[in-house]
Amino acid sequence: MDRRPGPPERSMTMTASYTIADYIIDRLAALGAEHLFTVPGNYCAEFLSAADASGKIECIGTVNELEAGYAADAYARLRGIGVACVTYGVGSLSLINAIAGAFVERCPVVLLNGSPRADKAKQLVEQGVLFAHAIDTMRTDESIFRNITADTAVILDADDATARIDRVLIACITEKRPVYLEVRDGVWSAPCERPADPSRPLAPLPLAPDVEQDIEQSTSAAVATVLDLLGKAAHPVLWGGEELQRWGLQDAFEEIVELTHLPYATTLLGKAVISENNPQFVGVYSSVYAPGDTIKVVEGSDCLFALGTILTDFYGAIVAKTYDRMILAAGGAVRVGRAVYPRVPLDRFVHKLLSALRDGGHTLIDPAQHTPPAGFEEAQRVTKWEARREAASREVERGASLEEQKITWDSFFDRLSLFVDDSTLVLADTSLGLFPSAELLVTRRSSFITQSGWLSIGYSVGAVVGAGAAVRAARPIVLTGDGGFQMVAQALSTLKRQRIPAVVFVFDNTLYAIEQLLVNKEFFKGPHAPPAFFNELSRWDYVSLASAFGARGFQVGTMAELGAALGEVAKLDDVPALVAVQIDPRDLPREIARSVRPGGSTELGEGPAGAFSPAGFD
Repeated sequence: MDRRPGPPERSMTMTASYTIADYIIDRLAALGAEHLFTVPGNYCAEFLSAADASGKIECIGTVNELEAGYAADAYARLRGIGVACVTYGVGSLSLINAIAGAFVERCPVVLLNGSPRADKAKQLVEQGVLFAHAIDTMRTDESIFRNITADTAVILDADDATARIDRVLIACITEKRPVYLEVRDGVWSAPCERPADPSRPLAPLPLAPDVEQDIEQSTSAAVATVLDLLGKAAHPVLWGGEELQRWGLQDAFEEIVELTHLPYATTLLGKAVISENNPQFVGVYSSVYAPGDTIKVVEGSDCLFALGTILTDFYGAIVAKTYDRMILAAGGAVRVGRAVYPRVPLDRFVHKLLSALRDGGHTLIDPAQHTPPAGFEEAQRVTKWEARREAASREVERGASLEEQKITWDSFFDRLSLFVDDSTLVLADTSLGLFPSAELLVTRRSSFITQSGWLSIGYSVGAVVGAGAAVRAARPIVLTGDGGFQMVAQALSTLKRQRIPAVVFVFDNTLYAIEQLLVNKEFFKGPHAPPAFFNELSRWDYVSLASAFGARGFQVGTMAELGAALGEVAKLDDVPALVAVQIDPRDLPREIARSVRPGGSTELGEGPAGAFSPAGFD
């Protein structure tokens, strides 16, 4: 987007003791970063020492760079910006997967990378001597990250350093995407100008007048067209997405729901964008894996209004089916059917739409002008949640009869419904548990985190470190498959070190089950078909592993054991817990089980509602 350079801060002052590292620390702290996540190296040691001495940003050491990246990603979702600091080459390149996920899912993460001193770089160029972690004479790290960041900068000296740092950080908060900032070892301590007000956060640069005019005209036209189409619809449905949370539009979306009285669903990424304790909420729409009543309402709409929704192949079938009657406001544009309005920032669009609704003159404010799609009453999540909790409570009261009842996917999540409350923050990993976790009613906004766009397994195990640091008052709950957990298991030691009382539930079925579903679903139909050899996993001794990391460990296989473990972990206030939930590898959650019945499908675009082929589930 074309922007004019902002006016420089003329009142900056130069002091011998104020350095490039201090400047970066002040800028990050002003934007809301109180923690950063790091695996140290000597190239970034000066910065980490300065951050620690400042008292403004706490440096949280992680076990590996992937954990640091996942932690910074989750922190950014909850606090508006996240920071990972690593060393050149071996450190930064280990972050590629995490930064790519943050780019796709619009998470403003700052990657700070330390590079070698000038004399080392000179010797490489002139004499061919590789410095530690070098690949070649090019700035390899920066060139790689250009493709998965909003902006990059390499600071080789103090000249114009502050302007380049500001440029990158402004791109981060403007685009809600990661950025890459590399600083040469030795330059961290170079003197620079101090901002006139270090506590004042950076803001997006003002737009050029002609760009501002184009945006205003395009936004006004888009709002008028959207209101016209919604006004003509008989059964419109709102579909809230993750960009509403990224741009801080949750209050506005909640007011839109209240003013219009329209039913609303969310995406998986957008789950809990506002409190789900709302009578208009009909659930998380995740294509064929959504509950049948949610599918009926969403796909029964004659005008599906997607606000802030990142469309992945979860949603390919519904987009194809409703393209001409769908409204999509996301990614800096608005599409109404086949008409596209470019240059429409989501925040501008939502606020202008809300202003039009507030004036009371539009028919959307009169609920009599619209009726919900068929099945709305059955799909209301608040009512279903209350019934589910009552049924779970009755099961608990059965007591002794639970001793022999084996845990299934469905019984686990039914029981978990009694454990999730306003004090919990749920992180659901890419596994079979992703879809039933969407049916947990989350009543506190922004208290559900998943990486269902990028779909990297193990994300939640590293992300909980950042989530726990960002919201200390919450108890994080991780729901992960054993394959995902085994990739980032060492994060449990960071949780212990940080005294974060997270509860990590590992679904211990010794199988990459979602991959097995894609390869050969006959495995789930009976006892005879073997799993594909490459989908089998080793069964770890999770109780001993937890003990080795200083956490509490539990192994549960029956509902009685699960209930006892939940009672014990609820007492922990500064120690993480690892709960290995043993589940029959052939068991499936009820919504996924539909796909293996006759007529069901796991192929994209097939099946009764259009299904998702989750190739990212590894």
